[in-house]
Amino acid sequence: MPDPRPQFPPARSEVEQLQSYSAPLEGRRGMLRLDFNENSVGPSPKVVEAIRSIPAEHYAIYPEYDGLREAFTGDSVLPQADFSQTPNLVVLRSLSKTAGIAGLRLGIALGSAAVVDRISRVTGPYDINSFAVMAGMAALQDQAYVDDYVQEVLKAKAWLVNKLIKHQVRHHSAGGNYLLIWPSQGAASCEAALRQEEILVRSMAGKPLIDGSLRVSIGTTKQMKRFWKAFSAQQGLS
Repeated sequence: MPDPRPQFPPARSEVEQLQSYSAPLEGRRGMLRLDFNENSVGPSPKVVEAIRSIPAEHYAIYPEYDGLREAFTGDSVLPQADFSQTPNLVVLRSLSKTAGIAGLRLGIALGSAAVVDRISRVTGPYDINSFAVMAGMAALQDQAYVDDYVQEVLKAKAWLVNKLIKHQVRHHSAGGNYLLIWPSQGAASCEAALRQEEILVRSMAGKPLIDGSLRVSIGTTKQMKRFWKAFSAQQGLS
C-alpha cells in the first residue's frame, strides 16, 4: 500500500551534507563558563538600567531603530574598509562578547548601500526586539566599560599564556578571546574533571588540526587563576 504521507523533495546537497552546530545549551548557569566564548562578567550597568527602564506599554508595540544603525566599537577591518572600492565586502559586528549581551542576540552587518539593501530584503522588518535595541544603544554609549573589559581580558590572557609557557603546555593563543590547550591526559577526561570543579571548557576532540585540544575562553584574571588551579592540579603540574 503506498505511503499516504506527502513526499518532499530533498534539500540542496550542500544542506543535506551540512552538520548542525552543536552548542552547549543546558546546565551551564552557576558555573564558570569558559566553553562558549562568552563575556564572563556581564554587561555595563547602563545596559541593565536601560532594559529596566522600558515602560510596560512598549512591550506591545514594535521597536524603533533610530540611531542603532549609525552606532560597536572594537578592533575591526572597518576603519580600512572602502565600500565604494569593495562593494562586495560585508563587515559583521557583534555585541555578544565585548558588550556582554549574547542573550539578546544583537549583531550588525555593514556594507555598501546596495548590499545592505539586498540584505534588508531578506530579513524581517522587526528582527531585533525592543530589549536588544535598548541594550545595544546603552552598550555603545558606554565605551569605557567595554574598553576596561577588553583590557582585563588581555591581561588575563597574558597571565595564562605565561603559565602555559612556563610549564611547557602545548597551546595556541593567536587572536580572539579564547585559546586552545592540549592537555597531556586527553581532552575529554580533562573537560570532565574540570566540570567536576564547576569549570566549563570545550573539548575539540576529533576536530581536524586541533584534535585533542580544549577551547578555553578568557575571563578575568581572577577567573583564569581559578581555571589554572584546577587545570594544573588535574595535569599534575607543580
